[in-house]
Order: sequence, then structure tokens, then C-alpha cells
Amino acid sequence: MFGDYTVVEVPGDHGVYYETAFRQILPVHMQKAEGRLPGRLPRSAHRALLNAAAVPDLLLAGERRTISIVIENLSTLTWPAAEASNLYLANRWLDEAGNVIIWVDGRVPLPKLPPRTPVALSLPITAPLIAGDVQLIIDVVEEGDTWFYLPQTTPLPGRVKVVSERPPPVYEVLAELSATRANVDQLRKYVSELHTHYETSTSWKVTRPLRAAKMVARRLAGLATRQT
Repeated sequence: MFGDYTVVEVPGDHGVYYETAFRQILPVHMQKAEGRLPGRLPRSAHRALLNAAAVPDLLLAGERRTISIVIENLSTLTWPAAEASNLYLANRWLDEAGNVIIWVDGRVPLPKLPPRTPVALSLPITAPLIAGDVQLIIDVVEEGDTWFYLPQTTPLPGRVKVVSERPPPVYEVLAELSATRANVDQLRKYVSELHTHYETSTSWKVTRPLRAAKMVARRLAGLATRQT
């Protein structure tokens, strides 16, 4: 664990050895050692706070995104840069039950980070290739040791729906169907497909077009009723 150490010969004689070692030589080397971190951070340094402006709740299988993350060191120790500490901002993917789907995904080396000094980093992520509901865990990892989130940190989790393919753009389809007085059943089928893809999403980019689709479907249904 401590790869760096020093061997010192202490000169002296009987009755003089201990005074020389403990009063003069040993304190000097102890002060030098206090200024260096061991090969791995102590567990007390595994404390972080992560914030993101937007974590996607819908991704195409295999889709790549870049997420802006603000990370803050909540410990009392300065984290050395990744070259010396093996600290990375990273992510992994879990299924709904918490089982790991992808152990290693995005990795960004951390700069030197003093306590309580937020820094913004861009983390590239890639969605799993299997469609379904998954968990995205973004956290700090000390390579060769452990993820911070295991005992003492606040990881950034997000529930993501991974789909195998996207439906056509919502507004374009609605405009086309409305303009051509399309079959009501065809529009209802499209709305149903939207539900299949987006039923768990809370994003306004999804729910707003979905509400529009339902409104158009009701209007066309009323039109069809009047025509018959």
C-alpha cells in the first residue's frame, strides 16, 4: 500500500542514540511523510458530491451522449490528479434489479481537486445495446481499488429507458396525418406506439408531443363520428 519509503541510518552511541533519533532525525522524516498521500486514498477521502444539468431519460440502444457533471470534493484532503491517484469520473450501467450490465463505460481523469472546490467535467456515455429500463450510475472511481459510491458518497443515479429504435418525429407525423385527414385508427396506432416508447419518461420533450398527439386523435375521432 505504501510504495514509497525511506531508510535512514541514525548515527550515535550508547545513551546518545535515542536522543538523536527521536529529537532530531525522526521528526524531520515524519514531517516529510505527512505531506505525501499513500498509494491509495484513505476511505475518509472517498466523499464527493455530483450534480448534472440534465441526465437523459431516453436513449437509443448503443447511443452515445456527453453529460456535463459538476463534481465537488467533500473530504478534508486534496485529491491528487489522476496521474498520481488513479481517480476518474466514470459510469456503469445496472438493470432494474441492481445487477451490473456494463462494468466499464465512460472515463474522465480527474484534475487535482482541493476540498470544496467544484469543477465541471464532460463525461461520454454509451447506452447498453439491450432495450429496456436500466439504471445509469455516475460516480468517482479509484482505479484498482473501489467506486466511491459503495460506502460514503452521493452518486448520481438516473433511470433510463433504452429503446431499440425511435419512432418518426412526433410533430411531423401529426402534421401529415392531420393535413391528409388520415384514418383515425392509423393515428391511434401511432399514439399507442408513442406510449410503448415513452411511457416512463417525464421529459417535457416527450410528454408535450404525446399530449398533442392525444388531442389530435380526439379531434379526428370526433370528425370521423360527424362524417358518419
